[in-house]
Amino acid sequence: MPKVQLLIFILTMLTIGTKASEVDNFTKRNLVTIDATDIVNEITNKYFILGVERANKKVKACDEKVLYKSIRHYFRNHYFGKLNKELYRSAEVPRVKIPLNEGIYRRFLWYDAFVPGIYGRIFGNPNASVVRLSDNLVGVDKFEHFVGSGHKYFQNYYVKKKSLFSALKVGLRAETGFMGAVTTGVLSYADMVANFNGMRFWNHILQKNDDILGENIGPYVVCEKNRWQVVKEFDWNTYVDAGFDEAINCSEFRNDRLLKKVQYELKKLAKDADSISYCPATSEPLQELIEKYGDLSPFLINTKGHRKAHKFKYYEKLWKELEGRGVYGPSVEASVEYRPRKEKR
Repeated sequence: MPKVQLLIFILTMLTIGTKASEVDNFTKRNLVTIDATDIVNEITNKYFILGVERANKKVKACDEKVLYKSIRHYFRNHYFGKLNKELYRSAEVPRVKIPLNEGIYRRFLWYDAFVPGIYGRIFGNPNASVVRLSDNLVGVDKFEHFVGSGHKYFQNYYVKKKSLFSALKVGLRAETGFMGAVTTGVLSYADMVANFNGMRFWNHILQKNDDILGENIGPYVVCEKNRWQVVKEFDWNTYVDAGFDEAINCSEFRNDRLLKKVQYELKKLAKDADSISYCPATSEPLQELIEKYGDLSPFLINTKGHRKAHKFKYYEKLWKELEGRGVYGPSVEASVEYRPRKEKR
């Protein structure tokens, strides 16, 4: 096998099951009009209940480890988890999907970014579709970030009792590295907002710790007579905000060449009444997002518009400055029995 073909094969295998998609929240944005909240919530609650039922079938007692693992059985990525597989594919979920050759990443070539430049042209459109949840437009890739990477955040911060930065680092490493800027050319702040809120959700399931933003939404599940019982329905709009929208929480790009290519495509969209040609599409939600996430905003919210991506060391430096001010300590006092195995997102 020639070296180039071998390299493509290796990158393809590594990309599958990780972050094999990006989202275009600009092209045909104004066509995403139907609110998908009800059907997306219905599908999510269906698999959440199945996860709890699976836990009850496995043991005749309320075992936290079994509960989390049973929910994770359904709440994984769109290759292995039934929840995301259905959210990605169900014809019942109203969505808009932009073909690669019509979107803002169409000019990314093989030497720019592997996923859109090679993977997308050989194996099919890597762009995630966009759905409307109330007033927010969300790429369906955010669902698996929420339940998948969010679970990793939860493990690090609440289970292993590491620093909050060790949780944030999961997303920062991914976005600045192989699962983000390296292979897609894009560093997505919206992905990291989804990850962070996913951590909150996993904590809310049993609500054994106060919510990091002060909103104790859980518990969703309680133990009654040695059986797990679902006591609250899940609603995506409890967690989704404008930070999930890549046309508001603007992404960064690996280098100036990719940035200019996106800016060029956005200028062309100015003539299309169904599309948005600038980022942020509106700056109104940004102040609300900054107030919501507080000192964590620099790790989650981009207020500067499209620009060249920062390196991981930039965020390390920011965190050290926060710690120096005593904003966040090294760990939390958590009480979680679950000790999961290492899993793929």
